[in-house]
Amino acid sequence: MQKVNSKLEDAQRLRSPKALRDATRALTDWWKIAIGTKEVDELHFLSRERMLKQLWSSLGFGSLEDDLMVSKFKSKSTQDGPSKEEMQAAYAYYVEEYCYGVGCLDDSKLPIPTVGVSGFHSLVDGCKDIGVLHLKSLSTEALWAQLGLPGVDQFLFAEPGTGESAKDMAPLAKTCAVPFWHQVVGTLRILEGAFTQRVGNCAQPTLLCNNVGLGKTVQIIGVISMIQHYYKQQELPAKERLATPMFIQEQSLPYFAGQKTIPNLPSIVITLQTLGNQWMEQWKKFTQLGSFVPVRYSVESGTLESFCSDPTGPYHAAAGQDLEHAGQVVIIADLLEAKQCLQLPPAFKGKDAREYKAKGKTPAFKAGISNAGSLFGMRFWVAAVDKIHNLQNSSHTQQGVQLITQSLSLVIGATATPLFTLLKCLLALGQNLRYQPLLGEQGVQVWNKMQEMLSTGNESWRVTSTAVIQATVERELQAALLLAKIPLYNPCAAKIKEELESKYQAEDQRSILHMIHVSKQPLNMLRLLLLPIMICCTNESLDYLGRQILDLLFVQKFIAWAPMNEEEKEMQQIINQEHTQQKSKKTKLAQKAKAAKRQKRKQAQDNVGDNEDEDVDENAWNGSQAQGEVEQSNCKNVRWHNFLIEQKFAGMLAKLGALRLEEQAQELDCGTLTNKVTNNWTVENLPQKMSTSVMDMTFLL
Repeated sequence: MQKVNSKLEDAQRLRSPKALRDATRALTDWWKIAIGTKEVDELHFLSRERMLKQLWSSLGFGSLEDDLMVSKFKSKSTQDGPSKEEMQAAYAYYVEEYCYGVGCLDDSKLPIPTVGVSGFHSLVDGCKDIGVLHLKSLSTEALWAQLGLPGVDQFLFAEPGTGESAKDMAPLAKTCAVPFWHQVVGTLRILEGAFTQRVGNCAQPTLLCNNVGLGKTVQIIGVISMIQHYYKQQELPAKERLATPMFIQEQSLPYFAGQKTIPNLPSIVITLQTLGNQWMEQWKKFTQLGSFVPVRYSVESGTLESFCSDPTGPYHAAAGQDLEHAGQVVIIADLLEAKQCLQLPPAFKGKDAREYKAKGKTPAFKAGISNAGSLFGMRFWVAAVDKIHNLQNSSHTQQGVQLITQSLSLVIGATATPLFTLLKCLLALGQNLRYQPLLGEQGVQVWNKMQEMLSTGNESWRVTSTAVIQATVERELQAALLLAKIPLYNPCAAKIKEELESKYQAEDQRSILHMIHVSKQPLNMLRLLLLPIMICCTNESLDYLGRQILDLLFVQKFIAWAPMNEEEKEMQQIINQEHTQQKSKKTKLAQKAKAAKRQKRKQAQDNVGDNEDEDVDENAWNGSQAQGEVEQSNCKNVRWHNFLIEQKFAGMLAKLGALRLEEQAQELDCGTLTNKVTNNWTVENLPQKMSTSVMDMTFLL
């Protein structure tokens, strides 16, 4: 809010195109945050929104319905004043970036209503089964036979489980990892796309969209296990090999990812940093000890530039000095270091920028950084991208994923929530999977076609918006009456309808309807393009006998808001102040490092004579030392774990915030104090000890 206030003051004082653009950008950035914090309807937000709108009105610009290039602004005849064209461009930026931004598919995230219509695009659109219909009639035994393993009930290298006699004695007893029918179906479907009829053909990627709890992890492990099995079979003498899997024979698919032979390569799982340990545990849980070696790749693990080249590093320790066991290695990576290694996309504008993104080109490395020994220089059997829906268009992590997936055999994207607020994020999804119809010139053609559809949709909205809103009101009214069991003739029905009509007078709700209307055609086009690579099952899906594939408990999600008490407010303020101090320290050290660099360059230019090289080296050491100081400080700032983490802890319990700060001050291990926070809790003092959020949660439960 402070930034918005500052930019608005500058805009009112200067009234220049740049100041007005800056104010628009600041308000847009705040709006994106305010959507999540529910501030968009608060007076302090609306007043600043109105202030910027009134400022444009005072400059002579009309309402938002006016054509962007028609303005009543009269530029001054002085040389110092902005031209009419400059002010028109700034006004166009304001209208497109902010006013229409909430309904624009390409410029900002869309607001999500609390009830009624949703601002999300769904790929599955309520479908129960996608991509597996041709396998639904096969029994479990027939599926294993298709995979080339008749008579088994486990993937190769799967955990066999602890014997019954040892279970009572062994504290670390493990359960036999037997996959469900639908998990074998999914694995077979992915492998059907991985093998090709001709050398040189690319493997078909997979977007695995099964619901939460249906075992996407098991299917990914199953795919990698089967590829490892096929590789080992390939290395045996011909007489000792098992029969070729039936799906390869029947569909004439002899080549894995279009290659004559399966290479000996590792696999990689790209996931969120917070889920890395979970993936490590899943591999240990579902596979035999020693069959695979999961290796963490994270910025917290130390230097990563020599990850695959260091003979003493974790990768060589797992794969062997000659990489003879590379196929047994599974790297669990979070790609946070992509920001340090990769260049930003070229600073194109307009059509060039859109076409560059539409082609899905992989990024380049920053000057002076080599991929020779890093993860980005490796090749893999399989790359599984977990939570692929979280990868935003043109983010560093998304670029890192593109860089890795361009040089491997098979890409699997996993998501239980294939929902997106931007159509361009669907394009990025296809590019992350290296899906050919969304790459290169084909990607540009799809992008251009999508823009034509959006233009047509906007024109249709101008004509039919009133009818669309009325139909939406009627549809929501019927749903509300059915849910509340209220008859249409009841006076309450008229009141509900009045409230719905009032709701759709609000600009944010209208803009969501606008977005839904104009995106129907392009969304259907993208859905049809992605359909061949999608696999989706739900807990309502049925197996070959007509039985529910998995009886999962129904889960209802809800959000509850609990106002903070005075102690919690005070702790949040302390954390915010600490964050401000950390940022100030970081800025000062960065300035110090820049000054040292400037001094180094100046002395290097001034030094001449026989000892010039020696002086330059000494200055270089001084500069690198100063740079090291700021890098160390950056690490400390990062390990303060972005202050939102501290806010989360303090929001759950104010005492946690104070104890974590005390742990840092005393340099104690994390958890030394916080793990004991409940030691003195009793039934009598719980109302005083518990936080407002915990008390509300207890009440709701």
